[in-house]
Amino acid sequence: MTTHKDFRGILVPHITPFNRDGSIDTEALEVLVDYWLRSGVHGLVPCASNGEGPYLTREERASITRCVLELASSRVLVIGAVAAPGTHEAVAQARLLADMGVDAILATPPFYYTPDKRELLAHYQYFLDHVDVPVLLYNVPKFVGYSIDISVLETLVEEYSQIVGIKESSGVAWIVTELTRRLRDKVSVFAGTGDTLLHTLMMGGAGGIIAVAIIAPRICVELYKSFTSKDYEKAAELQK
Repeated sequence: MTTHKDFRGILVPHITPFNRDGSIDTEALEVLVDYWLRSGVHGLVPCASNGEGPYLTREERASITRCVLELASSRVLVIGAVAAPGTHEAVAQARLLADMGVDAILATPPFYYTPDKRELLAHYQYFLDHVDVPVLLYNVPKFVGYSIDISVLETLVEEYSQIVGIKESSGVAWIVTELTRRLRDKVSVFAGTGDTLLHTLMMGGAGGIIAVAIIAPRICVELYKSFTSKDYEKAAELQK
């Protein structure tokens, strides 16, 4: 049985390469995935924010994720990302990716309309009731226009054992600290921005799902390994 302790390390929320006509450049994607795997990362997250997920059709999302799954060959975690303004489309995307064999789903909050806490809780409850795969919740106020209240995250984690992690992309240190204080024993808390990676680890977090790992994966992996081996001075230098 998969638990949150299986979700750790440096995961790359990677870009999607396109040809000039707008089609997916699968040859470039193969080169990039090989580069990230050789760099020692612990997982790949296709079609998230840096992968321009909200712009992709359901078919494009499936094609990219299928390609990454084949290239990764179970060597690292592959977390499929979903993003939709509405709950039913988010569920449809997640089910498609779950059927393909992803290890988990990264669930972007609804966007365009801003839900209140009650509506957001109802959205995620419906989503989790209809998706049979581990799920990471994604706090990304920069792109959706609001931050998920910690009380909502806490309620969902208490209710649903399939939640294995949270990607915290606010970049706000006190939110990272409070999340890890409340939830680090129940889910894996991941830094969602590179500038909070070491802080997240120090507070008890599990690693990072960070854009800087796209271009500097080895430094990110080395920072993580330095921290886990208790070489905190080296980890601090790498963070700088």
